[in-house]
Amino acid sequence: MQAAEDHWDMAPRPDVGDEDEEEEYEEDEEEEDDDELQEKPKIVLKWRNRQVKEKEPKTDEEKKEQEAAKKRKRDEREKKKKLEKEEEMAEIKQAEEAAADLLLPKKLNSDLKKMVDPKLELLKRRTQVALVKMIKEKIDEQEDDEDEEEEDEDEDDDNE
Repeated sequence: MQAAEDHWDMAPRPDVGDEDEEEEYEEDEEEEDDDELQEKPKIVLKWRNRQVKEKEPKTDEEKKEQEAAKKRKRDEREKKKKLEKEEEMAEIKQAEEAAADLLLPKKLNSDLKKMVDPKLELLKRRTQVALVKMIKEKIDEQEDDEDEEEEDEDEDDDNE
């Protein structure tokens, strides 16, 4: 049995053995304690998920004040969101206008003029020719009327 006890009793104990061994053992324990203290980081608690519960109002006035404060906060948040949306929409609109400006030619009518100018020239010529023709017809009609009037006058003169 003694052999079994010796087997389990292999670790040096401070109460058994020399005094020098006891001092070394105590020094080792102190060094280990110092190392443990230095190695352990300080734990910092942060209340990230903590939800602050408001105190229940005691009177009706306090309830009304609390409700009014909540309403003001809600209104302020809504105003901020609305302003942010308006700013975002303005930025989008400006970006769209800038993109549209890049797509449009520098002179808005330049491409139209290239396509339409030859056709307009042809129309101008035709219009001038038609006007000249109409004027000539009018002049001819007037001359015919004058000739008829003269003939009528001559006939009237002859009849008398």
